[in-house]
Amino acid sequence: MGSLIPAFSLIFSLAFLGVWMRDRSARHVLGFAIGQALTGIGFLLFHYVGTPDDAAPALVMHLIYCAACTMLVWGVCRRAGTTAPLRTIALVVLVSSGLIALSSIAIDKNPRLFAANTSYAIIMGIGALTLLRTDLRAWVDRAILALFAVTSLQFFVRPQVAAIVMGPMTSEAYRASWFYSVLIVTMAVVSLLMTMALAAAVLKDLVNAIRQASELDHLTGLKTRRPFEQSAMDRIEAASDARVPLSMIVADIDHFKQVNDIWGHPAGDAAIAAFGRLIGGQVRDTDICGRIGGEEFAILVWDCELAAGERLAERIRIAFANMQHVPLGKDIRLSASFGVASVQPGEGFGKLYARADSALYNAKASGRNRVEAGRPSQADSAQRGVAERRGQSPLPVAANS
Repeated sequence: MGSLIPAFSLIFSLAFLGVWMRDRSARHVLGFAIGQALTGIGFLLFHYVGTPDDAAPALVMHLIYCAACTMLVWGVCRRAGTTAPLRTIALVVLVSSGLIALSSIAIDKNPRLFAANTSYAIIMGIGALTLLRTDLRAWVDRAILALFAVTSLQFFVRPQVAAIVMGPMTSEAYRASWFYSVLIVTMAVVSLLMTMALAAAVLKDLVNAIRQASELDHLTGLKTRRPFEQSAMDRIEAASDARVPLSMIVADIDHFKQVNDIWGHPAGDAAIAAFGRLIGGQVRDTDICGRIGGEEFAILVWDCELAAGERLAERIRIAFANMQHVPLGKDIRLSASFGVASVQPGEGFGKLYARADSALYNAKASGRNRVEAGRPSQADSAQRGVAERRGQSPLPVAANS
């Protein structure tokens, strides 16, 4: 039974390592791999290297176990988008290592058992408390939190039960007892459940990444129209419940038909990609961006009043107007027009988008390369804006002409 935990740990470590090698940005998965490997190594050392009565081998195994717990805590915290309190954990490891070194002098190893297990309990408890402050919507996230809490509780209770059941004991007597055999089975079950929960979380993340990749436009990396609309509708509903202001920005590259006619579609694709990258670099993680048409883009800006939305659109407009487009030729500049609207009470996606789109039509009709704000009264003219703004337009010009 003693080989069960290291076998599972090392197998899952290799599996996590394979996932990380596929996506090096998923550093939390590497943390899981290292944590699982260290757990397996620690158990192998404890079971097959002899009785660790001396301070040196006891400290080595203690540091390995502490490192294993720390990597798991670091990994789950990073996955949850928060920071693990590594300084606090380092202090716990330092204090517990000193206590283990001192307690190794005595024949009775209960004090060392208390010092080691209490430190593991604190580290896992720190992980649980850190996760508790994050948004745990998915069942797998709640399962990981519960298992961290159970593991922490187990480490707290284990040395106390051992002292009550076994009394004073040496390391050899502890490992030869029936109590230790029951403990190994319990730890194997909890460890396996923890590993399965982490694996389920990694699998869930992979599925979400594949789904999200299918929702992204290949030129710009922004959402395509349908995923953008669905995300925007969900965000508008959430903003209504939380009474948070939202603004919609709709943008269209000016004279884009002539860009394709004169410089060709590859040059047009390059301009679209450049505009998409610019938009993606100007917004926050809480905002939603999408390419909703050939050269048309939309941004739903979270916690943003109309005036702030206009300022954001103006920054993007100026940056795009100053951007060089090498595939179009030296000193060639393009421009874009913008319509902005702020969500009104009880308003859904359709009406909000219609007002922003109507404002975009007004920007086009007023000379292009400008930002216009949409008011509630403009919703009736939105359909006219969609149909009319795609007429003929003059050519883009060189910046120095």
